[in-house]
Amino acid sequence: MGRVRSLHTVGDADRGHSYNPIPAIDWALDVAAILARLPEDLRAVAELLKTESVTAAARTRAVPRDALRRQVRDLRRAFERCKARDS
Repeated sequence: MGRVRSLHTVGDADRGHSYNPIPAIDWALDVAAILARLPEDLRAVAELLKTESVTAAARTRAVPRDALRRQVRDLRRAFERCKARDS
């Protein structure tokens, strides 16, 4: 076993890495902004896909998987347009 030290004296260097939460926060804000601009039906699909597979989301929405896949394609395009705008 190693030395016992107070957690207050253990820094990021002691853990072998440093974590900067800013990129994750920026990403979450970007996603939230994109979702807010989506039509309600696409926003609902995006929210479902946070926790469900395409098959489960299609079942929940009572639509064929192909219809949901088209909506997923539309979601991807919306995110790509926003990404291109920010570049």
